[in-house]
Amino acid sequence: MARVVVAFWAALVLWVFIVTQDLTILFLGLFMVIILYAIPLMMGKMNRSAFQKLAEEYRGKAIKKKIRELSPSDVGNAITTEGSIERRSLLWLSRPRYLISDGGSSVTAMALFSPLDEIKIGDRVRILGTVSRSLIKPGEIMITVFEIEKIN
Repeated sequence: MARVVVAFWAALVLWVFIVTQDLTILFLGLFMVIILYAIPLMMGKMNRSAFQKLAEEYRGKAIKKKIRELSPSDVGNAITTEGSIERRSLLWLSRPRYLISDGGSSVTAMALFSPLDEIKIGDRVRILGTVSRSLIKPGEIMITVFEIEKIN
């Protein structure tokens, strides 16, 4: 999706340049398109780096739990859990949200970075993160992801 946005603005800048023949429009427009493309890439890299540090810090402290064992009393605790991806969304914002199931129960896991590996529906994953309250669905819990990896 980000590529579509960048391509749209690049085409718009090119079209305005062709119509006006003004080099200032071309140079400023292309500079803005480069910035439009670069900022999300840099932010994604910084977020991934910050969450890798959190994962290293919490890896030894995290409690291994099954999804069905998670409860509101776990809010704030670092956990690791495993399950299968049932749904994924918000991939184009680099803020992917996954619905993870262990067969009987499911929980939403939200990452504030794009994982290096592409995670598809049906993949089995291991998640390291903290349990938090859902801002979208009051009363429900979710996992804020520090690390997500595919497992066999």
